[in-house]
Amino acid sequence: MALTGVPDDEATAWEELLFTLHDRDHPTVVFMECDSLPRQTELETQLQQDLPEYQHHRIDLTPYPVTSLLRALAERLPHDVRHSPRVRYVVHIHGLENSLIVTEDGELKHSLLTAQLNLERELLFRNVPYILVVWSDGVFFRKLQREAPDLWDWVTVKHRFSDPVARPIIDPTLLLASLQPASIAEHASNNNRIWELKKESKKVDRELRSAQLKKAPRLLKRKVNLLISLTTELKEAGRYKEAENIGREAIRLQEKLEAEPEQIGHGWLVMGILCLYQQHLADALQAFEQGKKYLNDTSQGNTHYLINYAYSLKGEWEPAISSLQTALLLYQENGKADEVSETLDVLGLSYSVQNQHHMALETYREAIRWQKAHNYTRDLFKTYQQVAKVYTAQERYPEAFYWYQQALTLLPESAQAQREETQERIAHLQAQAAENSAEADRLSGAP
Repeated sequence: MALTGVPDDEATAWEELLFTLHDRDHPTVVFMECDSLPRQTELETQLQQDLPEYQHHRIDLTPYPVTSLLRALAERLPHDVRHSPRVRYVVHIHGLENSLIVTEDGELKHSLLTAQLNLERELLFRNVPYILVVWSDGVFFRKLQREAPDLWDWVTVKHRFSDPVARPIIDPTLLLASLQPASIAEHASNNNRIWELKKESKKVDRELRSAQLKKAPRLLKRKVNLLISLTTELKEAGRYKEAENIGREAIRLQEKLEAEPEQIGHGWLVMGILCLYQQHLADALQAFEQGKKYLNDTSQGNTHYLINYAYSLKGEWEPAISSLQTALLLYQENGKADEVSETLDVLGLSYSVQNQHHMALETYREAIRWQKAHNYTRDLFKTYQQVAKVYTAQERYPEAFYWYQQALTLLPESAQAQREETQERIAHLQAQAAENSAEADRLSGAP
């Protein structure tokens, strides 16, 4: 059956895949690259329908630290699959990428997975009586190509399929809570101040209409300052559209007066943030791009940080992460220590919310190394907790427990609320692990 609603090259690749796998009498290994788990699941279901001559068996290795794929298969495949007299099964492997980073002696380290896969290549092709389909993302396969070149060359059936469905938009507070607009209750409208600024602005307008030419620049500068103040007051009052209109007028006057580029660039950043508050994401991105034209390298980092936020709200993760990586580089080059630490954590969280657990752990590993080198203990506590959450999402409970415990050791006794919250997380984790263990015993028939 042909795939529908996909590019022609992918439809052709699917037909080639089916032709290759139909009625095989020898085992083989297939690499299937899809960046999103829903797309992997969708295509796996389609493959089962299009290859009815086989029985299909699925293994999700996400919760397990895997070094040897052969050992993992031997431990988790039923006897009938492992000892089939001929090729009657297709074994679908998911989650292998999550074993690229492991905890060793209290550190996040690269595992030996790719090296072991390179060594096992011949056995994977000749000593198993089934077709093995490895599902993963582009990051994993690029790493495999670099670090297991012999295996890569042996595998001739490799296909990439894109995800035609936009990724869901997540709650933006998970990413950049600091950029959320303050509530109107927290910043009640100072109506008198807004009224005074508008009154003064109209007065300057009247003076401009009757002023001599030589006095106009001074009055225009006064007008700009009033508009900037008014923009701030309106923003804090929650009147975002009105603030945006006033702010754009201020920028037009600044450009006319040839103001300092940094001032104009900062104004565009404020316009972008106001557009974000109103969920006008395309306008926000346009404003940030305008700001980039005026800002120096230090402020450019902030611009790219904001661009990431706009793209993440749209659910467009590739440009979001690319912008965040650019911001990180600029912060590092300009010695912005606080921003480097925060950006590494946000980058890890961006990967985590997409279930790209291996990339999240890789980023947190870099964050931990950097935070230890710069003695950012409070940020280190937050990063340890994020690592624990990634392992929890993978159901790797011993490692999650370890990292929560490490986070706990960083807290002083005076941080009672944080200590209690972390201890509650540990208790919940222990209960979940015990529940899962009991369920596994019940399914296996253990007494």
